[in-house]
Amino acid sequence: MADSDNNIGNNKPLNDVRVNMYFEDQGVGNAKTQTNGYYKFAVNDFSECRLNLKKNNYLSEDMYVGNEYEGIRNNVYCDTVELIPQELNGMGAASGYIQNAINKENISGLQLLVRRGINNIYTKVEYTECTSSTGKYTLNNIPAGNYTIEVKDENNEYIDTYFNIKIIGGENIINQNGIVSPEICETQIRTVLSWGEKPEDLDIHLVFCTSRSNLQHLFYGNKTIYEEQKKIGSLDIDVRDGYGPETITLDGEVQGESYVYVHRYSSYGILGNSNASIKIYMIGASCIIKNVDVENTSEYNKTTDWQVSKN
Repeated sequence: MADSDNNIGNNKPLNDVRVNMYFEDQGVGNAKTQTNGYYKFAVNDFSECRLNLKKNNYLSEDMYVGNEYEGIRNNVYCDTVELIPQELNGMGAASGYIQNAINKENISGLQLLVRRGINNIYTKVEYTECTSSTGKYTLNNIPAGNYTIEVKDENNEYIDTYFNIKIIGGENIINQNGIVSPEICETQIRTVLSWGEKPEDLDIHLVFCTSRSNLQHLFYGNKTIYEEQKKIGSLDIDVRDGYGPETITLDGEVQGESYVYVHRYSSYGILGNSNASIKIYMIGASCIIKNVDVENTSEYNKTTDWQVSKN
């Protein structure tokens, strides 16, 4: 259930939410959430789809699931959806900053395209905005609901991306920040971790083999890796006060499989409630990997690590 902060961990799970799946507006399946708010679909051939979530006395929401997950893993873990109670309906506001993934600097002059729905970069744009000279955006007098902000840079210095926000009637929810990556070259791969307010300190780890088959581990304790005096990877930024970003950039070729992990460095908090998100950027494509498996939340209560992807 939605509230007015950025901490997913204190939200109440909702059961009996009706979840309908659509491919090209044709209904292909339905499910209901369990007592822990979890739902699951089994599909034979995954493609882009839209999920509609409904519950009495709550605002209906649409969530779009793209095919950028293909080739990464067989299971797609969708975003945690905050359904907004009818009593919180009305006009509200949202604000935040758009920040550089490699140094957390605020970025001015970016174009923001706002659409109703979660992960919605497909339908008609409903609102537009630009970041100010301080990199801040503010959206006022917007109907309550979940929205997607698509970020575009007319100067082509940053890679187009998107992030989700929520609006609650009578509230201005702050710190709904977006992260953008500077453009990369053909030999680079950039992995960006962001999360919510709690836990304050998550760490990104990358384990990989270099082109000379040397096993390497990039993280806060080993921030830069060289091979034959050439830098091949670095931890660009290490954030310890919530939200992120934490970013790793590879500058050279890798061999075989590489592994991305998220480690909860904070002594408290639950990874499953962190709303952690990984974005992987490569030339010609970007992949967005969202959220730990809600079904295994109890398992993540006991551990501090999450294997995000194997590439």
